This record gives sequence, C-alpha cells and structure tokens, in this order.
Amino acid sequence: MARAVAEALEEKAVLAVEAGTGTGKSLAYLFPALRCARELGQRGIVSTHTLNLQAQLFGRDLPLLVRTLPDSFTAVLLKGRRNYLCPRRIDQALRYGGDLFAFREADEIARIARWSFETETGCWEELDPPPEPALWSRLCSEPQLCTARSCQNNPRCFYQRLRDRSSEADLTIVNHALFFSLLAGGLGSDPSEDLAFAKDFVIFDEAHQVETVAARHLGLSLSEGQTKSFLHRLHHPRTGRGLLSLLRAGNAIRKTKEVLALLSSLFESLRAAASGSKGREFRILRPDFVPYVLDAPLEELAEAISDAASEANDRDLEREMEDHARKTAGLRASFSAFLGQTLPDHVYWIETQDHGSPEGTRLAAVPLWVAPLLERLLYPGERSLVFTSATLTIGGGFDYFQKRLGLREPRTLLLDSSFDYARQMRVCVPRRIPDPSESAGYEAALEAWIRYFTTQSRGSAFVLFTNRRTLLDMASRLSPFFEEKGFPLLVQDGIVDRHRLLERFRASPGAVLFGADSFWQGVDVPGEALSCVILTRLPFGSPEHPLAQARAERLQAAGGDPFLSYFLPEALLKFRQGIGRLIRSREDRGTVAILDSRILTKRYGRSFFGVLPDCPIEILDQEPPIA
Repeated sequence: MARAVAEALEEKAVLAVEAGTGTGKSLAYLFPALRCARELGQRGIVSTHTLNLQAQLFGRDLPLLVRTLPDSFTAVLLKGRRNYLCPRRIDQALRYGGDLFAFREADEIARIARWSFETETGCWEELDPPPEPALWSRLCSEPQLCTARSCQNNPRCFYQRLRDRSSEADLTIVNHALFFSLLAGGLGSDPSEDLAFAKDFVIFDEAHQVETVAARHLGLSLSEGQTKSFLHRLHHPRTGRGLLSLLRAGNAIRKTKEVLALLSSLFESLRAAASGSKGREFRILRPDFVPYVLDAPLEELAEAISDAASEANDRDLEREMEDHARKTAGLRASFSAFLGQTLPDHVYWIETQDHGSPEGTRLAAVPLWVAPLLERLLYPGERSLVFTSATLTIGGGFDYFQKRLGLREPRTLLLDSSFDYARQMRVCVPRRIPDPSESAGYEAALEAWIRYFTTQSRGSAFVLFTNRRTLLDMASRLSPFFEEKGFPLLVQDGIVDRHRLLERFRASPGAVLFGADSFWQGVDVPGEALSCVILTRLPFGSPEHPLAQARAERLQAAGGDPFLSYFLPEALLKFRQGIGRLIRSREDRGTVAILDSRILTKRYGRSFFGVLPDCPIEILDQEPPIA
C-alpha cells in the first residue's frame, strides 16, 4: 500500500485502496506522504471522518514517525474554527457582560476566561465540564472578528496561529466535515474560510463516508434553533440584551423583532404543511411551497446592522456587527434558495426534531449526486487524491465507489486484513427469529436473543440498531435485566455525546452499549472491553427518506433497479462496517450475532453472507433461550 500511495503522489494520480482492519493503513499513507513532502516539496491534507482517527494520527502515528524517520517534518491538526476560543469575544464578554449575557452565565464566562490564559490548544474539548453549547457559540472564533490581519499578533488566537502553521506544514490533519465545509467556499458560502486548497495532495481515510459528508456540506441546511439563536445575539426581546442594545441601535432592534416574529410564522407554516408526514422528514416537491415572508425584512435588517456597525466606537464590536450583517444577507440568500428551489439537482425537505430539541425544525437541500460538484471543486488541476477505507468494495470491485464519487479510471488496490478471522471470530444467526415486519413477535424475540448473547459474553457488547424507537424501547425493557446481571447499560439517547459514551464504555467492565447509526462505524474498542457485536437488523436505509426516494426515482427513470443498484450496496457497506467493530487487534476474540432472519430467507441474503470475513458461521435452530 505504501508503494502504491508513493507512486500516486509522485505521478499526480488518483488511487482508491481498500485495506482491511489491521493492515496499518494509516502508516502506509503517512510515510509516503511525508517522504513526498520532504523530497518533492509537496504539501498535503489528510482528512478523516472521525475525531478518534484524527487523534490517533496526530497523537500516536505521527509521533512514531518522528522517532523513526531521519528527516524532520511538520504536521498540524486543524479543527473547525468554532472549536477554538476567540480571545476578542472573551474580552468583549468580560467588558460588556451584563449587556450581552444573563447573570447566571457570569461564573461560566469567568471560568472560560481563566482557562483561555492557561490552555495550549484553545479547543473547547479541554474544558471539564464542557461549556454549554449556546454560550460557547458566543465565545468561539468567527470569521469577521477573527482574521489574519486583526489577529496576527495575538498569541491567544489559536485558530489563526494554526492556520498560519497549516499554510507551511508538510501535512494538515482535518476531518471530512471541515474539509467539505471549506471546499464549499468555492460555491460562495464563505470564501474567507479557504484552506489553501492549492495543497498538492489530499488523502481521505474512512473514505466510505466521503459521499455522505460531501453531500451534507455542499448542500444547504437551515436550523430554526440556530437561526433564532443568531438573531437573539443581536437582540433578545424577552431579556432586552444583545449587541444592538449595547449600541442603542433602535432601528436595527425593531427590524430584528420583526424578523423573529416572521421567522416563527414561517416555521409554523412549514410544520403545518408537513404535518401529514409519517416520519421526521417531509419532502418538498415544488418551489414556493409556503410564501417567503422574510426576503425584504432580512435585506432591511442586514442594512440596519451595517448602519449600526458604522456607528460603533469599539473596533471589535464594529467587526462583529459587520460579520452579523454578512450572515444576515447569507440567511436571506439561503431561505430564498430553499423556498424557491433554485439549486439545481438538489433534494429539498423539512426535518422535525425531538420535542424540546434546541434545533427545532431544520430545512435541508442536498445534492442528488455529489459527483458533478466534486468534478468542479475537487478534481480539477494537478492534485493527487488517495481514498482509503476498510470498506470500499462490493464483491471485490470498486465500481460502486467510483460511480458515487465520479472517479474516472482511478488506480485501485484491494488488500485483505491480516487478522485470522477463522480463529478470532464467529457469526451466529438465529433461524427462527420472526421477520422484522412482524413487529410484536420480532421485538419479543429480539429482547430474548439480546439477553442470551450478552449473557454469553458477560456484557462487553455493542447492540447496534437501525431504528431509534426500537433502540429506546429495548433499552427500557432490558434495563432491569442488565442491572440484575451487573452489566452497566449505556444508551445513545441523543443526550450524552458519542465520544463520552465510548469513554464510559471502555472504562466500565462488562458494559453493554446500545448504539444507533454512528456506532456502526468509526469506533475502535480493542481488547476485552468488546467481545460481542449484535446487529439487530440488516442496515437498509429508509426508502422513505427524501434523498433516498429522489435517488431511487432518478435510477428508475434511467431504467435501473434502485434496490440492486443503490439500497443493497449501501446496506452491504454499512453491514461490513458494523461487523468490523468486533476484531480490532490480533488478540481480539468474539461473536457477531445477526438478529435478522432475512439474511436466511431472502434472495439478497447471500450477498450479506458474501461480504462476511472467512470465519465460522453458526445457524441456531432453537427458540430464543431464556437467559
């Protein structure tokens, strides 16, 4: 793999590598990347999907290479700017606290201010306990206030210091979300955030996630909660606090109140229109679905904020108000694009959140396919691209991956895992478990089999779900059982952060973790902490999701079979990821239980068996044992 990556970097080629778990793929691309940087004077970006892998690269693999290689090199770990404190905004909070923040927030602001003089990274993750997200959003780095010119001499501005170091570094480590949000600057979203995409090469690890993340960040997302929070920073009608109140900008305050009222009215209209939806997402099929009542008010508000900025005596306040004026104009353009459906080949939908969620209702417009956008934004020019993951192929071929990303005749390399799956892992499939469509019978059997397999493994298990309601229902049913057994139960309920859940799992012997989508992939728990992975269903995506629905329609219109050419390949890739959670080192041992009889009864079941590692498979004929 290292040879193939080196040749691709030297020859400005595109390479896709599937390398099974345990092959050491991070070292296999880092070594030639650093060699290329040293010998050819090239600079590159390494992009991962998960923060865990980012931390592994920067905290373990690169230090190993520092000790191993004769030549020195430089590498920078860069996160999105909102991860970093803004010393100007903290100073502003201390100076104008009573006018901008609630009294109860004073102690927390003081804590963060003290930490800002002690930290070596400026990243919120250092804070324990973590800051409240709404408060942090008013203290973190923002584009207009934090620029290379305004902050170049400020030693406490960690974001600009990292940006400067990144521009000169041999390697910059980012994640896919940051990479594609910065790449979206090429679509005009925020040119100030460009990450010097003239870098000579990009290596995507966990590349099976590239399409999903690219679609999300190259599209459009408008959250009711975030929009209101932004406007409340200008002026909060209930408390009277805000930047505009500080500046005594009466006209802009009146405009903000008007926009807030119209925003509530707009989202109420959208929710009413989507009230007949069975799920959380409601697809919008035509423009001007509801009247766009915000266009002129947002334009007027942006002008009023600009006027207020010009009257500010404090240069930092002036910059922040200019940033708010720009964002207000951006909001106007985004609402217009969504309601007018002016983005070609995009899928539009309304997404409702759990009751009480601060996000409220969300509006999304996502590219139907990302390939045309990547061809325009990423592929042009002489830039080497390397895509690698443990799961890129289906049936040993890269065709599906190539087509999804629009890669034209890339070099490919397929490498098996070095693990001895025949010795380390077994797969168990109960034959008599009811089909998932038989709701009551299936869930009763699911509960019994989860009891059985977690008892067999003495906890130390992941139970992976595809449905949030089923996850929470099973957690409620099984909680007394796990308590009786002494197995700590951890539930991905949307309240506790995924990374903290994972830390608790690793630190709790015999724990059982009930996880949804994000635990099927990018989670690494080697050793005895994890010896059983239970897949409650084959991971087919919902055909009712607006994006899946639109893609299926397009494939069908072109004469294709949506199930065979889209839904099944996606499920197989996710299935491989779920299976891959179990064996993470040569010492690991364990069981994968597949609690979905369709793998035995449906014709497509053989496709799932076909992607399993070479290991013993046991078909269990008995009824669910009583654990």
